[in-house]
Amino acid sequence: MRPHRETITTEGVVLRSLPYRDADKIVTIFSKEWGMMTCLAKGICRGKSREVNLTSPLCLGEFTLFKGRTSLFTLREGTIYSLHRAIRTSLLRLEVGQHFLSAILQREKRANIGDLTYPLLKQYLKALCHFPDPLLLQMSFDIKLMTAQGEFLLEPLCQRCRRYPAHILCGGESCCVRCASPSGESFLKEEWELLLRCGQARQFSKIWAENLPKDMIGLAERIRKMTERGNA
Repeated sequence: MRPHRETITTEGVVLRSLPYRDADKIVTIFSKEWGMMTCLAKGICRGKSREVNLTSPLCLGEFTLFKGRTSLFTLREGTIYSLHRAIRTSLLRLEVGQHFLSAILQREKRANIGDLTYPLLKQYLKALCHFPDPLLLQMSFDIKLMTAQGEFLLEPLCQRCRRYPAHILCGGESCCVRCASPSGESFLKEEWELLLRCGQARQFSKIWAENLPKDMIGLAERIRKMTERGNA
């Protein structure tokens, strides 16, 4: 039997921070080992600015917490690794960064959320600080997140017939026009090719030179909405 006051130290990213009572905060931390952790930061608002920053969304750090009888942890102390300040200096980068956090929060009840997506979130937050096109990076993140969670899989060929080029998403599958259902999400050929490059690139340098054409900015919005729905 575990002790009621087990101490846990883990690396994590702050996803959400809500005021509680006069000087406390309820903080949601995302870590690889523990997934989503909700903790109480007692008296944090009376502390120094560094202590307050530790509980701000987008903060990457090491957190030491008490695990009590309930699912609510208590934050004891922590060390800031990065506040991702470059993200905070640009409205667009900040909006994309907040979207990353929201997309993870929407999947908080999934048992494997930490193992599959913590390294992805950490990698993309770091890249967002300097990547030239935040919307392109957002689209790549969304595709990889939904792929990691088994929500869809982008393929060049139809997954049903394995004969014709795919450009329609149906129930998470890549389909050709012959196999797709009327309710499928259809894309133009050049849109599908861009989605494939964004989803399959293993290095940011592979999509660094890509520019999201003005007539395809809506594509990033379509993928974002899919991510928010939690499926394709």
